[in-house]
Amino acid sequence: MHAFLVALSMAAAATAVCPSGWIALGQNENCNIFPGGTEPTCSGNFGTIYATNCGVIDIKKGAEDDDWCGSGYLSGSTASCSNHGTKQPRPIVQKPPDAPSGVSGKPSSVTLQDGSHWGNCQKAATTDTCTAFSGLGYINGPIYYCCQRQ
Repeated sequence: MHAFLVALSMAAAATAVCPSGWIALGQNENCNIFPGGTEPTCSGNFGTIYATNCGVIDIKKGAEDDDWCGSGYLSGSTASCSNHGTKQPRPIVQKPPDAPSGVSGKPSSVTLQDGSHWGNCQKAATTDTCTAFSGLGYINGPIYYCCQRQ
């Protein structure tokens, strides 16, 4: 799984999704486009913490753990959220405009594996997505919140 995380970091598009120096919280889904197919086949829906350039900082361990709140990140990061546990599952391939209020709780603080603290989390623009293409597949990562270093 660690190689998977490194590959995601190197394959990410260098597009700023949050203000410079902030981190992003969202999801990560792996999709494959098979020859002869008309629709992508997607699997895994992980809660993810991204750098503003879409590099993966940390990702949830569980294949369907799409909630960025709480613990369970591979490298030990945690995110505290208000109204945690009230999420309503939604498909992430096309991010709905109201997604941040319906997918999971709003992050109030984030602690990364290096001990750094982040807060003042703001709803991301509805068009912010980290997407990386590789061979016959791609990674789709909608961004829901941006958090500032404290």
